[in-house]
Amino acid sequence: MQAINFSYLAHKSLRMFIPDLKGLEPEDYESEEIEAICTECGGNTHGGWKYKLQGDNEWREYDSSKDGLCLDCSSRKSFEEEMKQNKIRYRESFMNRYWFIPTDLENAGFKTYERRNNITTNAANTCIAYVKEFQKGKPEERHNLLLMGNPGTGKSHLSVAVARTLREVGFLVGFITTGKLLALIKDTYNRDSDRSENDILEDIKKFDLLVLDDLGAEQGNKDEFSWTRKTLFEIINSRLGKPTIYTTNFNDSNIAEAVGERIASRLYVKSKFIDLFTDDYRKKLRVI
Repeated sequence: MQAINFSYLAHKSLRMFIPDLKGLEPEDYESEEIEAICTECGGNTHGGWKYKLQGDNEWREYDSSKDGLCLDCSSRKSFEEEMKQNKIRYRESFMNRYWFIPTDLENAGFKTYERRNNITTNAANTCIAYVKEFQKGKPEERHNLLLMGNPGTGKSHLSVAVARTLREVGFLVGFITTGKLLALIKDTYNRDSDRSENDILEDIKKFDLLVLDDLGAEQGNKDEFSWTRKTLFEIINSRLGKPTIYTTNFNDSNIAEAVGERIASRLYVKSKFIDLFTDDYRKKLRVI
């Protein structure tokens, strides 16, 4: 190892972080830099210090090296880590923009889903299988889910369980009601908005999985009827080829009447239907 003598300034700075040297004067000890080989590029790098107190015969070592890397490699690694963290922060921020889990379902999972009969049990098993296939299968093999059932049968609970599970393992996942998504688009029409309708449509294309909750409950008044259906069609059409989960209170006989023939036809493309028309489990919670 090659030793390099330190200047007075180096001596002074050493006394700030080496406990043995605190309170000493430069003449009270000797110090030398230890050179090492960068574990990344093989070049020379800083490997710490060695110092000897006045009157001592042996040198002591203080290792302040950082992962055995030279300055260039250390800087590059730090930059790469910062970029990685920025990417994670951006993904989280992006998902949160379209992540509207109902308060009572924030912790909903498959274990907390109540399987009251064969219908709900089959629905839960189908959703669990969907998650497993989503993780293991090829992206082009993924399909949509359409959970249909009367209110209170756990459609949203199961879709939240799917969304949370896949988000936690790293997929880009969104969860939003169709009504809320339409409201976000409508907000872009404000003069002071910094986003456009196309920006939102482009956003929702990016999700590995998007849950559109409560389809058919967003009709609005008569003046908005045409705009709602047109915009909803654009939303669903933008997701063609990307897996989407839809939940609705309508069945396959009246969904077309609720959302329109064009939209209904899109729902049948590469989709698996889950029938959850069963008794409302909330009835047992009523106080008479």
